[in-house]
Amino acid sequence: MPNFAAHVHGARIRTAGLPHLADAASIAAASPEDDRFAVAFTRDAVLVGAVAVNSPRT
Repeated sequence: MPNFAAHVHGARIRTAGLPHLADAASIAAASPEDDRFAVAFTRDAVLVGAVAVNSPRT
């Protein structure tokens, strides 16, 4: 599965899958007080990618 991580303007951004193939996106998790969120990208209701901003390291 393709993935990458980058730091942009002080934010850590991690991407997995192929979000550009999606026909829908939804917030999968959010913590506004910590400036963290994750977005799930789907096509025909199947997950095709995800992007997380400032997610904790695992």
